[in-house]
Amino acid sequence: MNTVSAIKKIFECAGKILAVTLIGILYVALCFFMLIFIDWRIIFTAATLIIPLVVFLVGWCMPDSKARKRTFSANAVIFAVIILCIICTVFVNVYEHAVTIYDLPYDQNTLAERYSPFDDGSDIARLESEPDFKFGKNAPVLHAQSCYYSLASSFVNAYYSESEYSDDCLDTRTFLSTAYPQNGLLLTNSSSIHEYYPEDLRIYGNTTIAKDPLVFYTHKNNKVTDLSTEELKGILGGKITDWSDVVGNGKIKLYTRHDVTTAKNLIFQNLNVAAITGETKLEFNPVFCVFGMQNLYYRNERGAIGFTFLSEIRNNPDAYSNTRALTVDGVSAYDGEAVRKGLYPLCSDIVAFTQSPMAENEKRLIEIMLSSDGQSLVEKSGLVPVK
Repeated sequence: MNTVSAIKKIFECAGKILAVTLIGILYVALCFFMLIFIDWRIIFTAATLIIPLVVFLVGWCMPDSKARKRTFSANAVIFAVIILCIICTVFVNVYEHAVTIYDLPYDQNTLAERYSPFDDGSDIARLESEPDFKFGKNAPVLHAQSCYYSLASSFVNAYYSESEYSDDCLDTRTFLSTAYPQNGLLLTNSSSIHEYYPEDLRIYGNTTIAKDPLVFYTHKNNKVTDLSTEELKGILGGKITDWSDVVGNGKIKLYTRHDVTTAKNLIFQNLNVAAITGETKLEFNPVFCVFGMQNLYYRNERGAIGFTFLSEIRNNPDAYSNTRALTVDGVSAYDGEAVRKGLYPLCSDIVAFTQSPMAENEKRLIEIMLSSDGQSLVEKSGLVPVK
């Protein structure tokens, strides 16, 4: 009878071990795949729940009741500590998301959904009344850099005929290529032209239709309100790292917009300084199972400073509601007249041009862009009109 009981106990413990092992393997596998969707710190903290699971297994298989109770008591403490750590990690993650400003999504599908022409529910700028002129079948093809797709879509909506409109008339294809000239009118910023087009490539038209100043911003309660050009160069270049060198105190946390090179090009072209990498974080890559340093989105905390174009802020106002734009040399990027006069030191021209001799319908579209109605669309799209 004792032998039977012992064998039964062995099979019982073996079954428990197998069951918990399978649960553990499934749990670890689930954690691994959840890394794609959830912050890795939460997953890693939650993965430590395997410890009380194993301790529970050990206590479960103990023949001595007193030892089992002591094991279960210790396990309860371990479980409580891990749960507390998970809660703290979740709160940290929630806080980081609350103060983090994420860039507007500029993928083609999102742009087409939010700024679709001829859609009453889209967010494009619109004229107060129907224009006297509309393109028919001879409407020019309009390419737009992704961040200015909404402006291009506004012109298509106002001046193109919906019945004659073709999907090929408007897109955000990567036209910043010198491999071959592309047909149609190209809408981009001047700093991108300097960066991607060689001097020997002929560009026709190259007409400035709007301006997009680069805005430097910080937490709304930060004491600093203005930066001189030299102070800005010092911060961007990494020579000034504490606000006490400007006004206030505390470490300067610089965020440099990790996925956008246009602003960095503009800074280098105007201030002759390369913006340093700025704040970084450890990012776990579940595909290659390695840690790598990646730039961080701007976190609106005391001491933080970031930059983006005015059009981004105006098209995403809720995200920037707790920030304050800094003036540069006493000039505000929101002062349209000062921007037009060139008094604001960091401003990108938004230009329309072609890579081949301009057709009549393309010249006509540029004239429309510079008209009073066209400039009103520019302003409603978050940019500074040139007239």
